Amino acid sequence: MTLVNAGCSGHHAGMDLDRRTLLTGLAALPLIGLVGCQDRHNPEPESTMDATATNLLFIMVDDLNLAIGCYGHLLARTPNLDRLAARGTRFTRAFCPYPLCGPSRAAVLTGVRPEYLGMANNEVCWRERRPHIATLPELARASGFASVRFGKVLHHGLSSGQSYDPAAEGADQPHTFTDPPSWEQEWGGASRVHECQACGPTQVIDGRPFGGTALHTVRAIDGRVLPDAEVADRAVAWLADPARKARRFVCSVGFHKPHVPLIAPERWWAQYDQVPDATIDFSMGPTAGQPADLPPGVLKVARLHRGATPEQRRHLYRGYLACVSWMDEQLGRVLDALDGSGLSASTLVAFVGDHGYHTGEQAQWDKMMLLDPSLRVPLLFAGPGVARGATANALVESTDVAPTLAGRLGLAPVHRCAGRDLGPWLADPAGLPDAPAFAWLHAAGREGWTVRTATHRYGVMRRDEQPARAYLFDLRCDPHESRNAIADHDQSGVIADLDAQLRARYADDAPVAPV
Repeated sequence: MTLVNAGCSGHHAGMDLDRRTLLTGLAALPLIGLVGCQDRHNPEPESTMDATATNLLFIMVDDLNLAIGCYGHLLARTPNLDRLAARGTRFTRAFCPYPLCGPSRAAVLTGVRPEYLGMANNEVCWRERRPHIATLPELARASGFASVRFGKVLHHGLSSGQSYDPAAEGADQPHTFTDPPSWEQEWGGASRVHECQACGPTQVIDGRPFGGTALHTVRAIDGRVLPDAEVADRAVAWLADPARKARRFVCSVGFHKPHVPLIAPERWWAQYDQVPDATIDFSMGPTAGQPADLPPGVLKVARLHRGATPEQRRHLYRGYLACVSWMDEQLGRVLDALDGSGLSASTLVAFVGDHGYHTGEQAQWDKMMLLDPSLRVPLLFAGPGVARGATANALVESTDVAPTLAGRLGLAPVHRCAGRDLGPWLADPAGLPDAPAFAWLHAAGREGWTVRTATHRYGVMRRDEQPARAYLFDLRCDPHESRNAIADHDQSGVIADLDAQLRARYADDAPVAPV
């Protein structure tokens, strides 16, 4: 692939910003768009096909980056995601607004950005602060749909120190992440800590207890004890019930893998025994370099490269791919059940990741960074009125998912929304215009804001009480975000433009108002 080298010189001019400089003097701006309505800056095509779906199968996955066959990954074995892409439209440049489960998932299901929801972690729920904001399943339920959930879909209300994980410490109890307004029937998944520990987990690198977000792996395990298998079991049984034909439905399914610990059946580990060393820069795979001259706080602790051997890195990456394939297998079972129900022709399928994940890029093995690996997500639609085997290359945000699905289901708006309705372009995505992708982070003494365009990523980050500093990546010649170009003289025009966009996006502190 030929890379464009324009605008990537090494001339330097220092640039520091504090938060007051970033935000002072910004006028409050109205939120753009309504749930189910079109962004005025991106007029819809003159003619669109009427393709209102009867039902929705909504699937969300935890910590999934673009290690997927249909996204061009050279090693990932994901036949079911690949067939979903062949049936529908795959978005290649979709980004989440916050690189953590709770805020990002709430934004996906409401179409409202995390900063307006008041969510910067997994421990709060927007319903306490913004009670008028409804989820897509809630809108559907109020309109007479059956609305059910299997697995992790929303993620909120945890007390400090708790985590969602199939091997979390404690008894084998269900993790519900319940949201009664959204679903009339819910099953959140069950912990299997004892079975996983009995299989002899391997501790890798970080030395924390088994469970949570520790870098452990489990290889020799019967997949039937993993929560994602039971999530699929329950979704399959529900879709197979003949009663599904009597009432419109929204079926929400959440798969936990490839979230750590990296637990997958032996057969999937064996598929990846020949994975190259994880420091090799292969297509869409890990890179070893940690960018220089970044503001403090842009990167987290370099857990992956802290004393890790090449074999340990390879082991972790193999485990991540094994978990992706395990999840894909469960997805295939659910898609087969939909096909077998006779309802696939009238059911829209939406698949989205909650956020991305670093698997070695920038020397990180984690999320919670305002960089492409943490923010870029898979996004696919298939079903009535969706182009088959199509690719949408325009930049979109996961806040676009709720207004898009609401429009396809014919649901009335109840609150203003930051996302845009992509529905008019699902039949022909070629004309879909780019929209800048914004993200925010506020955690552990770090706060930052970033904007991503087709050619650049610009961000501002501060750590603790230090002055904020800016960073810039020219993606035309630096697609892996390996060199901070903020000090390059010939980027001054780009910096000024992106800084203005960032200021405008985060100027409005007002709560989201009802329609």
